[in-house]
Formats: sequence, structure tokens, C-alpha cells
Amino acid sequence: MNLPFAVCTVCYCGLIFYVSSLSNPPVPDLGLFSWDKLLHAGAYAVLGWLAAMTLRRSNRSYLPATLFIIPAVFAALYGLSDELHQMLVKDRAFQWGDLVADTVGGMVIQGVFPIWGRIRKVAKHNERSGV
Repeated sequence: MNLPFAVCTVCYCGLIFYVSSLSNPPVPDLGLFSWDKLLHAGAYAVLGWLAAMTLRRSNRSYLPATLFIIPAVFAALYGLSDELHQMLVKDRAFQWGDLVADTVGGMVIQGVFPIWGRIRKVAKHNERSGV
């Protein structure tokens, strides 16, 4: 486990918990449509990224499937705990749509890692070959 990323992951979980504790959290109102689900997906994509980096930067070797599943499941389970927590907060409620957005955000970012890795590999190859 990579300690700096693990600490950042725990702190980020604390930030999510804090925002979920607010009866009326600050959400930008752009008037076009509800940004709620997009914000959920983005927030949990960051959480999934932090969890993935904690594993990827460790001194252990993991199977590619593990590097996808563990962070995605972690984000989904934390999203579930967040929705359950909101049932205890005044003017907040459990919302299945939020849980789906949290889970999708945590999963989508895991799919970005292999693509990003290939892009970086091609860029390094082009840099070395002078392209």
C-alpha cells in the first residue's frame, strides 16, 4: 500500500462524509439540468482513482482484474455507506440514482487507466524516437 495515497483516500472519504452531513450541500445551479448525478460520478471517480493509485503505487504486484475490481468495489461500497448515512441527515435521503452514479464513477475511472497507460507509452516511444 502506498501511504501518501492511502492517507489522501481516507481524507477524501472524510470530505465526502462531511458534505453528506450537510442538510443543504453546495451544488452549483447552472439551470440547464441537474448536475447532481454528474457530481456524484465525478466525486466517486476521484475516490476510485485514489484507491487505484494506492494499489498501483504499492510495492506489490496485482493482477489487472484486481486493479479494476478492488477500487471500483471500494467506491461502490463507500457510495452505499454514504447513501445510508444520508438517511440520518435532516432533509437528505437514500437515492438509488446517486448510488448508481457513485458506482459508475468508480468504475469508469478504472477503465481509463489502461487507456491512459497506452497513451503515455506511445508518447514516451515517440519522444525517444524523435517523432
